[in-house]
Amino acid sequence: MKLREMLANINQENLSEDFHKLKDFYKRKEILSHMNESGLSQLYKKYKEYDSGTISASRGDYSHKENKKRNKELKAILLAMGYSVTAIKGIYIENYKTNKAKEVHETSYIVFDYKDQGTLWDDLKRLGQKYDQDSITFSTPKNGGKYYLIGTNKTGYPGFNKIEELGKPKLGKEGEIFYSKIKGRQFVFESTCEGYLNFDCIESDYDINSRIVIHKIYENYIDSLNMYNSLNEG
Repeated sequence: MKLREMLANINQENLSEDFHKLKDFYKRKEILSHMNESGLSQLYKKYKEYDSGTISASRGDYSHKENKKRNKELKAILLAMGYSVTAIKGIYIENYKTNKAKEVHETSYIVFDYKDQGTLWDDLKRLGQKYDQDSITFSTPKNGGKYYLIGTNKTGYPGFNKIEELGKPKLGKEGEIFYSKIKGRQFVFESTCEGYLNFDCIESDYDINSRIVIHKIYENYIDSLNMYNSLNEG
């Protein structure tokens, strides 16, 4: 069939419908991109105003299902503590600088002390130990906004209670805030539709039933923490 005949056989009505569908798709994508960039800019503003840090409950030796459960529990505890929590995509070298080193793609959270409680450093360190994390990160505007890597177990990098400077986060060309891959750690803010809908959550964003669950998880955490402290004191 000649090219002219092929063109003549094209259904112009279907072509027009497909064209409009494609046009609508890119329009929605453009709107979503704008929403994400706006949200990320708000997070960057909060980073400059409040103490913040990153943490995950994921471990490479757990299944995807187990890690998902652990991260939901971690998020509930952070919300009950009065912090704002945003999901981020993380890439982390677990057991950095050892023969067991491996790259782990994990769900992580960036946490803001938007109430200025002054307890984020200690809370993230304790939670990092609870979930056997190699480290957590922490930043405060008081030190110019630099992020620090704090070791929270004895087997991973940089070592228990040891601190490494990571530097300041950067705002990427496409509106993504990211951390350079320094000392084996890299974080990129979620920029998908799901990430936007779960952006910068605080406890009051949830309905009463969800808040009951959140506080039940938090109470279990406090009970286990108190038991641990009493055993150590004894």
